[in-house]
Amino acid sequence: MNIFALDIETDTSPLTEAEKTAGFTARGLVPEITPITAVAFAFETHASVHHLNPQGDERRLLAVIAYIVKRFAESNPDALLVTWNGSVFDLPFLADRARIVGLPEHWYAGMELTPDASFAPKYDPLPGHDGGYAATWNGLRHIDMAYVERDECLAAGVSWSLKPWAKHLGMDPVEVDRTQMHELTKEELDAYVTSDAVITRDLALRHGDRLITAAGL
Repeated sequence: MNIFALDIETDTSPLTEAEKTAGFTARGLVPEITPITAVAFAFETHASVHHLNPQGDERRLLAVIAYIVKRFAESNPDALLVTWNGSVFDLPFLADRARIVGLPEHWYAGMELTPDASFAPKYDPLPGHDGGYAATWNGLRHIDMAYVERDECLAAGVSWSLKPWAKHLGMDPVEVDRTQMHELTKEELDAYVTSDAVITRDLALRHGDRLITAAGL
């Protein structure tokens, strides 16, 4: 089973006065005003990070991400895409930003998000959404590792989040202040987002046949 992981990071820079006047209280979790700044993939043989360029061309970044997933799906039609909390955050956020920046529809036509009550958000749902989604992307089945690990995590008395659970299992995740992502250097951001993607994939590899069954393969 070929498993690859995806993780996104979003802008946390201070709000503009216009955004404050419009009633927004913070950037980072609100697709309407928050660009995606980096996306990491963890594959079997390597990890890669793709950034918002210095010109702030998010449209180009999202087009590159969609292209990578499409080409990977063509070469690995039975692969699994895994995320941590991607049903509630990463995938709908990507879809929202693609629409907001005017990405041509064909680039994201392959992402299918189906509302699914089993993905109840840990906190408030993403603005503009009621909850989480079952998903496929270019035919690739998506597995949200947060929900695969939830019961085991809670039974162990560990906070139901990627970093605490990874540390509980003996992994060494990179940690930063999530509210200050805009202050990180490129190298620090690379290390952080890559760590999240790699650990998510490693968590998926713990389950093997269970994931295959969950994906209906």
